[in-house]
Amino acid sequence: MAHGTRWSASNKNWTTDLLSSVCIRELAANARNNNIAGADEMTLQPVANPHDQELERLLRQDTHLIRKVQSYQRQGRNEKARKARKHYLRSVASKAKAIRDVVKKDRLDWDADQIVTYANQISLRATPSDCINIKHVRKPNGGTRPIHTYTPLGKAKQTVVANLLKQCNEIPSHAYDVQGRGVHALIRDVKQRHNEGAKFIGVLDIKNFFGSLNCAAMSTILRIPRTVCEDILTIPFAGRSLNSYIQEGRRSNRSIGSGTINRPPTQSPIGYSGLPQGSAASPIVATLLLGDLGHLVPEGVELLAYRDDLIIVARRQLEVRTAISSLEGFLRDHPAGPLELGYRSTHQISQGVSFLGHHFKSKAGKLKVIPAGKGVRGFRPKLVECILTDIHNGTPPTKSLNYIRSWLAQYGECTNCDYLQEVFIADCDFMHELADAEMRQHTPKSEIRRRLSQYPIGRIQQYG
Repeated sequence: MAHGTRWSASNKNWTTDLLSSVCIRELAANARNNNIAGADEMTLQPVANPHDQELERLLRQDTHLIRKVQSYQRQGRNEKARKARKHYLRSVASKAKAIRDVVKKDRLDWDADQIVTYANQISLRATPSDCINIKHVRKPNGGTRPIHTYTPLGKAKQTVVANLLKQCNEIPSHAYDVQGRGVHALIRDVKQRHNEGAKFIGVLDIKNFFGSLNCAAMSTILRIPRTVCEDILTIPFAGRSLNSYIQEGRRSNRSIGSGTINRPPTQSPIGYSGLPQGSAASPIVATLLLGDLGHLVPEGVELLAYRDDLIIVARRQLEVRTAISSLEGFLRDHPAGPLELGYRSTHQISQGVSFLGHHFKSKAGKLKVIPAGKGVRGFRPKLVECILTDIHNGTPPTKSLNYIRSWLAQYGECTNCDYLQEVFIADCDFMHELADAEMRQHTPKSEIRRRLSQYPIGRIQQYG
């Protein structure tokens, strides 16, 4: 038995600690021979780690605090609910639950001791080390999208607020960027509306939604303390607009670390603005801020929203245009705005329309859904690189096949997805053999890459 391990024998009348397994077995045998009550209940088990017990206690306390907030809200006791929300955000239990969620999601090798220690140390205040960098990703329309990357503890601070908002607010039925309802669920509902007779689709996008939101209004709508909104939900920067902050990143042509973000000395509506894309709290905040959109469309018209991307499904084109007019007025007067629609288009489903990387087209009364967008444009180059990597490693096309399966998993609701997988795998095998033969002939890798990129093979030609 390892030195220092604690063992316990549980019985109604007595308990022994720090005994070897031989001693415990002897005691159990003597107890059974003497007919001592409870002898059969004696077990040989290690005593639970105190840090594991503390973490379990904190998780139970987190659940209790959430239920307390929910109870006050149901009773209409607004002041009590406000204090309960504030207490939850400050509690160690909420931080332990958030850190545990981040550890599970990011698959970090943190034990209960580390989780409890960090939960007692962190506070809901922004620090320069929370954000690792900001990467500017190009958008299809030529613009760029700033994506923030955070440390595990930075994510945990955001997850504390996200957990409170998810548990203590009703998620709108038209929102799909929530757990259990994603892009696949949205595609299924579009198919259902088409089967019910919808013939027109309106595709909308809110212009600069994440960068236009006002911190003070967010605090009021979400019922979150202003300081928490400033430190956790918004982007703090020294008296500059978000657009000027992004322009600086473009001019420098590099990722901007959080060290360049300085907190303004005083609170100001200019100093705190916008939701950072990449934050763990931004999706639920965006969903709740647009929660009233579903009540603005006329009866018989369906509004489906994925963050700031909206789609309207209706039987007649006039219904779609009426719904768009209602949304424009609501966004213009939004308390966290003003907001405005950027891209908007109305299509007949039979003519085809693209939304969230999927292309919808009705033919002969059936709705066909196929992959579309930048994911399709990048499919073939990435597949070629996977094939070359497999050949360089001298292995079967394992990486290539895994990439095909993971790529098609994003389009699980597309028409004939299983058939596409069979075709892609067959084409991948053929491309692997072709590239392998070229490598044996000492053909330069750049030339092989060029040939594979231009070779018209089956359905890959359509998706590359």
